[in-house]
Amino acid sequence: MLVALALAVGLLTPIAALPTPSAHAVPGCVTKGEFRQVASGRTLLWVEARFDTHGRLEHQGGGYKTKSYRPCWGPDTGRYQVTYRHYRQAWRLDWKSYSRFYCYC
Repeated sequence: MLVALALAVGLLTPIAALPTPSAHAVPGCVTKGEFRQVASGRTLLWVEARFDTHGRLEHQGGGYKTKSYRPCWGPDTGRYQVTYRHYRQAWRLDWKSYSRFYCYC
């Protein structure tokens, strides 16, 4: 009876109303939507907070750092690549790309 009253008042949420797990529930991968949201000038910390992963460092030198991130839609499906430039005391996104020919293995 208390559960029914709590549901009626709105204190409890029925299980069917809870959000379903998103692709973000898979650790270490980036969705297409997340990749589209990042833009030039964003800091490395902001991008990795949005992606919810640190990715893999591919190259660093000459004021640039390139990292690759695994897409969420399956293994061996390519990789997202983001290059950061050290500017104004932070690593900032300089350019991004997707390559389906290089797997994040």
